[in-house]
Amino acid sequence: MRILILGPQGSGKGTQAKRIAEAYGVPHVATGDILRAAVADGSELGAQVRPILERGDLVPDELMVDLIRERLADEDGFVLDGFPRTMAQAEALDAMLDEIGKPLDAVILLQVSDEVATARLRARAAAEGRADDSPEAIRNRLRLYHELTELVVERYRLAGTEVVVDGERPHFVSHGGQRRHDVVLGPPRRGGDVGAFLDFLRRHQMSVHEGENAQFAAAHSATRCRPLCR
Repeated sequence: MRILILGPQGSGKGTQAKRIAEAYGVPHVATGDILRAAVADGSELGAQVRPILERGDLVPDELMVDLIRERLADEDGFVLDGFPRTMAQAEALDAMLDEIGKPLDAVILLQVSDEVATARLRARAAAEGRADDSPEAIRNRLRLYHELTELVVERYRLAGTEVVVDGERPHFVSHGGQRRHDVVLGPPRRGGDVGAFLDFLRRHQMSVHEGENAQFAAAHSATRCRPLCR
């Protein structure tokens, strides 16, 4: 399984990526975790990116592309979140995966409003005390998402690889028919059928719930998840 999870900060990408990765026994590759670990370790990379993260800015494309290339080089499967965030990063990722013959199986977009994302990030800041969750950094990160990362979202929508999921729903029917209060995506048991999971996502993508988020649904009314167009 090779899945990319997109969405604004606070949409739940990390939470859902961890659950999917655990269910399928593939690594969860989170660029934010990698960068924060470098800062905590006091490494050269950490010293370079610390002020960038504290401002809520994006780490330069060249640095992120090299970081991801090294991390994914020996992985057959993965759940990737936090990258790509710019068109240059998306183009580099697609080229790299094509080069090694490991195209993405699907792109999952977790859609939430700025209000919900901000509330979640503020709650996380209070609980964890992360410097990159300051009010100024939160506003800047959401601004950059709309300016830069939404172009990446559109790229994968046009390629037909994207599944849109409402990240604000308090309940979502998980794979297997069970309901969970705290999850958006409910992958099957470890080692389950990947195709069945992707079919489940296609059936429950945002277009099914247009009445619950009409503004986004109207903007993405053509969104469908089709076989990878490469």
